Amino acid sequence: MGGSNTNEFDFIIVGGGCIAASTVYAIKKKWPAAQVSWYTGVHEHTASNDFLKIIRDAYPDKIMAEWAHRAMQLWASDDLLSKYFHRTAWIQAIDKKTTKTMSKGQKDKTVMAKEMMEQVGSTIEPSLASTEELYFNPNVGYADSDVAVRAISDKAVELGVQRHKSNVTRLVIEAGKCVGVEVGDAVLRGKTTIISAGAWTPGILEKSNIAVPPEFFQVTAVGVAVLKLSDSEFDSLKSMPILVTKDGEVMLSELHRVLKITTTDTFRIASPDDLSDEVDITPNQQVLEKMLPQFRGRELKRFCCPDLITPKQYPIIDRVDGISNLILATGGSYHSYKFLVNIGNLVVLCICGEESNDPLERTIQARCRWQRSDDITSVHPNIVPI
Repeated sequence: MGGSNTNEFDFIIVGGGCIAASTVYAIKKKWPAAQVSWYTGVHEHTASNDFLKIIRDAYPDKIMAEWAHRAMQLWASDDLLSKYFHRTAWIQAIDKKTTKTMSKGQKDKTVMAKEMMEQVGSTIEPSLASTEELYFNPNVGYADSDVAVRAISDKAVELGVQRHKSNVTRLVIEAGKCVGVEVGDAVLRGKTTIISAGAWTPGILEKSNIAVPPEFFQVTAVGVAVLKLSDSEFDSLKSMPILVTKDGEVMLSELHRVLKITTTDTFRIASPDDLSDEVDITPNQQVLEKMLPQFRGRELKRFCCPDLITPKQYPIIDRVDGISNLILATGGSYHSYKFLVNIGNLVVLCICGEESNDPLERTIQARCRWQRSDDITSVHPNIVPI
C-alpha cells in the first residue's frame, strides 16, 4: 500500500469526530505506508468537538457494557490518551417510577443525600422525589473530549496523514464505484473512501445520489448548557462526581473550570448547517437546579450539539450496497465518544472484509451493520426524539 502516484490516495476519510480520528489512527498503525487524506470539515459545534464526554461502562445490555468496559480500560492505560481521562465516579438519581432506561452498574451502592452533598461539595440537598434513590458508581469518569481528539489527530499527522480543514461537498461516483471526493472545485481521488461525518453524512450521501435504507438515520441536535464557575465555586466542587438524572447530567470540567449540563431532549433537524445556538435550555436548567439547587436562577451559556442517531444506537460500520470502495463509519448516537480508543479497529476489519477473532468484537461488528435484529437491546433509547 502506498506508492509514487500522489494523484490517488489509498484512503480518503471525511469527518473530524471521534470515529474519523480513531479510524485514521488505526489505518496508519495497520498500514504505515498508506497515503491518507483526511478532511475534517470546518464545523465548530459537532458531537466530538464538545469539551467533555462521559466515559462509562454501565449499560443495560451486557455486550455493550463489556465493550465499553474494554474502552474504559484503554482510556486508563493508553500512553497517548490516559492523561485526558478522569475517573470521577457518578451519582445517579433513579426514580422507581421512571419509564426511562437508567444505567445502573452491578456494583452500584446507594448513598444518602447528605453523603452526596459531602462528595460533591454542595451546600443544599438535591431536590429528590420520594420515589428517587441515589446510586454511586466509582468506575465512571469523563474525558477532555476535544483535547483528546486533537491529540489523536496530531499523532496521525505525525505518522504522515494529510489533514485538511475543508468540507467535502459530494462523493465522486463512476460506474458504481466511489473514486474520490469533491472539495470546492477540486476532485481528490482515492482507492477507498470512508465517511465519518456524523450529522452531515446524510447530506453528503444525498448530494452524491447515494441511497441508504429509509429512516435508518435521524439527524438530530440537543441543547447543551455551560455554567462558568467562580474560583471559590470551583474549589468547592473540584472533586465532585458526575450527577445524573433521568433527564440529563451535570459534569464538572477541571480543565475549563465550568459545569456542563446536558439533557436527553433531542430534536430532529433537517441539516446541522441550519442550527442556531439559540436553543431552549430550560430542561438543562431544571437538571442543574434539581441536583445543585444552589445554582438556581444562574445565567447559563448555551450551544447546540448535532449528532446522527441510528437504529439501536450502534454506529454504522459497513459498506454501501451498489457502491464499491465506499464505507460508512458514523452514527455515534450521543454515546460513542468513549470508543475513540478502539472503534477504528472495527473500521480496519471492515476495510479488510474480515471478522474479528475476538467473540465480543465480532458481536459488536455484527451490530454495526445495516441489518439489525429487533432482539438487540437499544443502547441509549432516551435520546431518540419522540
